[in-house]
Amino acid sequence: MKKIIVSIIALLAGFSACGQEIVSNHSLSILTTAGFEYSYEQRLGGRFSLIGRLGIESWSTTFEKTPASLDFNTTMNPTIAIEPRFYTSINRRAALGRNTSYNSSDFVAMPIQAIFGDYYVALAPQYGIRRTWGKHWFCEGSFGVEILSDFESLCASPSARFRLGFKF
Repeated sequence: MKKIIVSIIALLAGFSACGQEIVSNHSLSILTTAGFEYSYEQRLGGRFSLIGRLGIESWSTTFEKTPASLDFNTTMNPTIAIEPRFYTSINRRAALGRNTSYNSSDFVAMPIQAIFGDYYVALAPQYGIRRTWGKHWFCEGSFGVEILSDFESLCASPSARFRLGFKF
């Protein structure tokens, strides 16, 4: 058991010893899913980070067409999420002289999200791209598969997200 723990620590230390460092930051974001969130990203070492998110998102959207009208209904639910993230190309971008401020890079993430109101838990492995402009603005796009559970059944579906945010 000690050998496994020492091996894992050595592996993580090797990741942290190379290249561009990840930066911790606070941010507010507007989501394409009609919502907003506060997030804090904490650097774990090397190219790893952990993001905590707290927000409000639309989760249930329905359209109903009747002969007289078109009805649109949406439900806004509070959400809380934790997202481990690995930045895949931050070292390559730094070596090429490209912008890497505030973690401007490609990433692989595994967010775990709790959706209150409808009481779901979501796990969504995804690949994404984050780009920053100036000192405070960023956008982020990601796609993957989202696995939802209401504690009685499981459902999997494609997932795509876009965030426009302000870092402070």
